[in-house]
Amino acid sequence: DTYYKDWFYNPEKSRDSTYERIITNRLFVQAQPWDRNGAVGTIDGGVGLDIHTYSQFAEKDYLSGKIKRENLTSWFAYAGVQGKIRKYADWGANFKIYPSGYRGGDYEISARAALSAYIKKKPITLSGSFSEAMTSPGYWQNNWNSNHYRWSNNFKKEGETRFNIAFLVPDYGIELGFWQSILRDKIYYGADCMPKQHDGTVSVTSIYAQKDFNIKGLHLNHRALVQLTSNRHVVPLPLVSAFLSYYYEFWVKRDILRLQIGVDGRFNTRYFV
Repeated sequence: DTYYKDWFYNPEKSRDSTYERIITNRLFVQAQPWDRNGAVGTIDGGVGLDIHTYSQFAEKDYLSGKIKRENLTSWFAYAGVQGKIRKYADWGANFKIYPSGYRGGDYEISARAALSAYIKKKPITLSGSFSEAMTSPGYWQNNWNSNHYRWSNNFKKEGETRFNIAFLVPDYGIELGFWQSILRDKIYYGADCMPKQHDGTVSVTSIYAQKDFNIKGLHLNHRALVQLTSNRHVVPLPLVSAFLSYYYEFWVKRDILRLQIGVDGRFNTRYFV
């Protein structure tokens, strides 16, 4: 038995090679209508051009070693605004759209806000964010040619709606959070390692808690996460995962070299299907 099921070109050896490059050019402006730390601090806007280059062996040139190169371009425009209300509120919003080119029709919208209160001069913060995106499939998800795998797809765009809420008490190392994501027409890789597209929506829910202890340079950090997915074949996730970081931090040379010595630990339940 061999490791690979298929050998399309050479039954004895492979020399598959791929290459990807993206160059982004932007022209942007930033305006400060009033106080930079005011309710409307800055307004941003601009346009840009993405130049994509993808290279791989073409079917007829695999044995000769010649590389097929494809150049694609995408135009985009973006805008953003952010502001503060003293130390009690912080907000912002961003928008990006690709009107034409390789990623024509893609867009990203996001907004965030945070409210803070102070008890004995120590902050307590409640923050939230929202995002909406429509994204073209990756080039390699639609096009692939190698000795063991090859495909030519025409996948639809993927969509995602996501929001999250977090509660933070920084002075006590406490953070609690919740986020919800709705994925539309998700592209995933099946058990045969081939890309597929789910026709419909997948819901992903996450709840996490974090508590950090700091005792005179000794740090005991704990983070636990619970995740639920409505389709484990499309988006496989562990139900429970945890991260522990125990370390001692100290100055080796004051204001020059600071050292951390410790150990990290990770755990998650089984999630492969």
